[in-house]
Amino acid sequence: PAGEARPTVSNVNFPAGAAAVPNLVMVGLPASGQVTIFNYSGTTQVVVDVEGYEAPAGSLAGGLYVPVTPTRICDTRAGNPSGLTGTALTQCEGKVPAPGSPLQVQVGSLASVPSTGVEAAVLEITAIDPSAGGYLTAYAAGGTPPVASSVNYVPGQVVAGSAIVPLDTAGAVDIVASAGSPGIAVDVEGYFSTSQPAGSSVTSPTGASVIAPAASPTRICDTRAGNPSGLSGTALSQCEGKAPGAGDTLTIQVTGLGSVPAGATAVVVNITAADTSASGYLSAYAAGGTVPETSDLNWEAGQSVANLVMVPLSSSGQMSIYNYTGSTQVVVDVMGWAVPPA
Repeated sequence: PAGEARPTVSNVNFPAGAAAVPNLVMVGLPASGQVTIFNYSGTTQVVVDVEGYEAPAGSLAGGLYVPVTPTRICDTRAGNPSGLTGTALTQCEGKVPAPGSPLQVQVGSLASVPSTGVEAAVLEITAIDPSAGGYLTAYAAGGTPPVASSVNYVPGQVVAGSAIVPLDTAGAVDIVASAGSPGIAVDVEGYFSTSQPAGSSVTSPTGASVIAPAASPTRICDTRAGNPSGLSGTALSQCEGKAPGAGDTLTIQVTGLGSVPAGATAVVVNITAADTSASGYLSAYAAGGTVPETSDLNWEAGQSVANLVMVPLSSSGQMSIYNYTGSTQVVVDVMGWAVPPA
């Protein structure tokens, strides 16, 4: 937020000369309605796209966030490598779209998302092995593609990005590639119920929560040795020196840290993978649950990548992060959280 002290967290990480690197970010707004963006080193061009906003408490009925178990609902790769079934399988398998030709993906009625009463979905969209550099844009099915990007990629890359995407009346989204015809995978992480004017008679969905952006983003985990983030207490002891190896899971306490209150149902975190030893991915989910067949960050060996993720929390306020292969340092910054409506 403009006028606030700069937090010791990162939102977007990039190497010199990188192609465009996006990330979804949740930022609190001061009375001026402004945000400040700080660049650590070098120079970079900056593009900002608005995907939504959180209205003041009491101004809307509905418009609540409902976290779901992360679930894959689309994979265009042949051979069904994600092990999908039903609509999730048939709507995408083998249907890699040509540049400019949208891929329609049904979201409503899949992955615990209702068929009605849903305004937008929180999606993790992955571009897989494109033949040329470009970007993916996601938007309500049948609409005009916005002048915005959800995922940016270079040839041969596997890269994921989070997006809050409006749904059409049938509960579908369109995803269009600018170039390179990448394979596309789509994971659902939650949804927003349809908002109504205050005073409307609206029944909140089961598990519905109000999203609260953090007044000051806070780092709660850094696995790098030597405590480069200057953490203390639980934030230091739960992660330092505990970089997950292949097949390892890192479980961290979230509530009670970074102003996240007890009773929070989900957390909005920016997760960074650094010093990666091999190409791989991380999956974040509620502690104690089964590792989902989804990915939240994808990288090539040696890269540092970040992505905003909305993660359900266990009843004890914990989340787990699974590392698929190789080893990686993990950094977690709290950007906001979800609590039941008053």
